[in-house]
Amino acid sequence: MAPALRDGVRLADGLRLPAEDIACAFYGNLYFEKGTRSADLPAWDETDVEDGLEVELLMAWWEQAARVDPAVLAPEQEGTRGLLGFGVAQLLRFELVRSALDALAGSRFFGKVSDRSLIFTLKQVRRYLTEPELHLAAQARVADEIGADARVLVAHSLGSVVAYEALCAHPEWPVTDFVTLGSPLGLQGIVFDRLQPGPVDGTGPGPGRSSGGRTSRIRVTSWRS
Repeated sequence: MAPALRDGVRLADGLRLPAEDIACAFYGNLYFEKGTRSADLPAWDETDVEDGLEVELLMAWWEQAARVDPAVLAPEQEGTRGLLGFGVAQLLRFELVRSALDALAGSRFFGKVSDRSLIFTLKQVRRYLTEPELHLAAQARVADEIGADARVLVAHSLGSVVAYEALCAHPEWPVTDFVTLGSPLGLQGIVFDRLQPGPVDGTGPGPGRSSGGRTSRIRVTSWRS
């Protein structure tokens, strides 16, 4: 991760960052039993996707993939009623999940990702948002890497949620810039509404230090924001 980040900065503006200027927070091993690896993931299929948050996130992925990729049929075109109208109680859930996984397998972004890797990601998000011990442990990994000279925090995917909440919990940190890549922070009803601290009237507290008695705030109007 650090070499890739240094290369990206160099290619963008020619700045060559020394290795000691970058620290990486890693929390992925928190999801595995000691002595196991990601290669040991079970052969999960549609029957292993849990109702609630996991199905909702999978459907959101499907709808967004269909929105940006002409090769992916939207859920309603596949015979479902779409995220806004579908009710798991009225559908055969396994068929719905299988349709979503098959649709994503044909997309540009998800096409090279196996079912079990996709399902593992669903479970990662669900566990981080619903398991307090894991939630705190992941944030602690970020906190361990924030020193007195930290100024820029870059976070990817679920890591942007972990980093955002950690920033909100530590307004004393010297971080001045928060950069997110592929972030689900604005995914309303699934991620955004579960953030800690929670949003008020559609607005989330902006992470970082207060200035002049005022704290910055971030407004989210769409999960694509």
